[in-house]
Amino acid sequence: MLQTPALEETTVVTINYNSIDVIANCLEPLLEAKEIIVVDNDSTDQSLAMIAERFPSVRIIATGENAGNGAGLNVGIFAAKTPYVLIIDPDAVLTPDNFQLLYQGLQDFPDAAFTAPLMFIPRHGQDLWVMGAGENHAQSHLRGA
Repeated sequence: MLQTPALEETTVVTINYNSIDVIANCLEPLLEAKEIIVVDNDSTDQSLAMIAERFPSVRIIATGENAGNGAGLNVGIFAAKTPYVLIIDPDAVLTPDNFQLLYQGLQDFPDAAFTAPLMFIPRHGQDLWVMGAGENHAQSHLRGA
């Protein structure tokens, strides 16, 4: 996998709560990140064992409770040691090339606090997409089939 400057300067933070069926797909494309932190919100499935076995470089922080997504993300963000943090849900997949584009957005707009991808979620005949910076900033559109 080609190492990109974005991944070299980034900690990936995700939350795990019984996410054994999806989290490997999330972690796999981002393994070249400087650091990956999985904050576990007291999972009861075998996801922690699977992560430890398949992804030994991943740092697992077990909170011992499920205080919610926001609290768990805060734990991971505060533990990060890099200039950039990628917050990603365990059921999301982001390729290194797409992450490089997000990183480039931060380089192009140094006053920006964050970037976010265009989300495309096909479900039940509807497409949800969210636009980023520029003329369409903060617009969202829901289109029926």
